[in-house]
Amino acid sequence: MEGIIENLKISSEIFLGDLSLFGAILLLFLFLIFVVGRYRIVHFVLNTYIALGFVLILPKEILLSSSFVSLIVFFAVLSILTLLGEKIFDIHTRVSTYNWFSISVLGVSISALICGIFFRWLPRDVFLWEMFSSRSIGYFSGEWSLVFWFVVPLVFLFVLGLRR
Repeated sequence: MEGIIENLKISSEIFLGDLSLFGAILLLFLFLIFVVGRYRIVHFVLNTYIALGFVLILPKEILLSSSFVSLIVFFAVLSILTLLGEKIFDIHTRVSTYNWFSISVLGVSISALICGIFFRWLPRDVFLWEMFSSRSIGYFSGEWSLVFWFVVPLVFLFVLGLRR
């Protein structure tokens, strides 16, 4: 294994860091499936977009007061919307439309979006950026990759809606 890594000119620490980053995405996906549940994953996808939109419309003065304000507000709004879920929005979805494949695609794509938002807004001096390569973090928090992770759940929900 070490010979393969050396041939690819990747250090073993960076390789293991990248592997742990993808493992963290999968753990977040499993956490979402177990905590949010299979039946409310579509609501969670919509709540993620609403929380992101809420953070983006906040005045710059509030966001500049601390480097963590964006993350705290995002996760607070996301948690509140998820907890209040059906009491706020009256969205009815057919659960039979969403099989395990569609739940997996939605879960992994929304987990990647949340990790991308997390890496984008987290200050570089706080997080252990040396642990991961810039390439692997760029898969989730780069400009175009964040757009990709933002669009994938919407397109997938649209395709599922056409299938009904």
